[in-house]
Amino acid sequence: MPNARVSRLTNRAGFRWLLAACAWLLAGLVPSAGAAALSADVQKVLLQAKELAAGIPDISERSRFLSRVADTDVARKDFHGALETAQSIPDWTTQLDALWSIAQAQVKAGALAEARETALVPGERKDRMVMLKAIALAQAEAGDAAGAFLTAATIEQQWTRLETVAGIAAAQAQARDVRAAVQTAEAMPDEFHRSDALRRIVVVQAEAKDITGALKTVAAIRQQGIKDAALRVIAKAQAAARKLQDAEQTIEGIETPSEKALALSDLAVARAKARQADSALQTVNPVRDQLPSPVRFATLGAIAVEQVRQGDVKGGLQTAESLQSGEERAQVLELIAEAQAEARDVTGARETAARIADARIQADALRRIAAAQAARGDLNGASQTADLIGVEALKGRALMVIGHVRARSGDGAGALAWADTLTAPVERAYVLLGVINGLMSKGHKRQFSVQ
Repeated sequence: MPNARVSRLTNRAGFRWLLAACAWLLAGLVPSAGAAALSADVQKVLLQAKELAAGIPDISERSRFLSRVADTDVARKDFHGALETAQSIPDWTTQLDALWSIAQAQVKAGALAEARETALVPGERKDRMVMLKAIALAQAEAGDAAGAFLTAATIEQQWTRLETVAGIAAAQAQARDVRAAVQTAEAMPDEFHRSDALRRIVVVQAEAKDITGALKTVAAIRQQGIKDAALRVIAKAQAAARKLQDAEQTIEGIETPSEKALALSDLAVARAKARQADSALQTVNPVRDQLPSPVRFATLGAIAVEQVRQGDVKGGLQTAESLQSGEERAQVLELIAEAQAEARDVTGARETAARIADARIQADALRRIAAAQAARGDLNGASQTADLIGVEALKGRALMVIGHVRARSGDGAGALAWADTLTAPVERAYVLLGVINGLMSKGHKRQFSVQ
């Protein structure tokens, strides 16, 4: 149950003040919502959302919500507010992730000293070392390799320090200074970290479609397991570029069975996208039992989604039903339902969601359907789907997307008026967050996650 303070904050009178503040903003009496810092009144709206988080009873869900709020603070360059929000996150792993993002954003904004202060927030020494790693990588990504090396040198834990240097090598490759990146890798004190740094360079080259360069780099990797992991990355890039025969040839050179299985799963997905669903299943079926559960579900899910997108809903459902694990099968059905909703087949999507036995996964499928409806402007339909969601937090996330779309399209005050009808703190909190992000992204290309 929310405490008395939260109850006072969530009463109708307080929320009507919120409507007036938003209406003032939308009337143009304050600076643009897309500006670097929102008006003081919209700041109050965001504070209201933060306070509502106290009424979210589930620690994991409250942590997830506050992490989103911290991301919003970072997007507004309100690093002080982001830090306050991050320090209120009850789940430590989620809090550390939020602090990582804040420190990196501070570095990119030129606030290195502030980032170093953020690194001191965690109480555990090992966590402070992780924060220094975040700062060093942000420096490297911003083109300050020299500064990144200096920061890395202050990391006391050798393993974290060497991982950081490997990340700096990848950033150098990202900046197209492959020679310097290789030099950084070659300076590593042991073969494992040398090979791992070279693998990271291969990842950057493959993502940049420099397959020739990636193959040259991978030839210098001496540790077979790491070399095979790098070859898998190259094969995936080749498959994504529809060079399926080249990918097959690369996979033949992989010796580690687990890496070969992962590479074949990537190839299967590429074949499905190339409208070769039968071939995709033939590729992955011999190794599906060797795949970790998350990879197996993701691979079969990707194939099933491609089948649905290509008009073969029956085939997609058969692919889902072929999974022995009930949880994996439910997760694939969830992806199919989302694909159907994106294709405007809401009736079919809801029917697919109804096939899911797990109540939470079914609720999440409905959330995805509602998000797809909202994204294309069908807000009434999205609201109807959201009303079918039996898990309060997931319903809140669905409503958040509706609030975001309404605010982005110019109806922020209307979105808040609608939020005034919501009684559950978690639902109202998510709607407020969606509205604020909608106002921030109005007229801009800023993306907003609906996950």
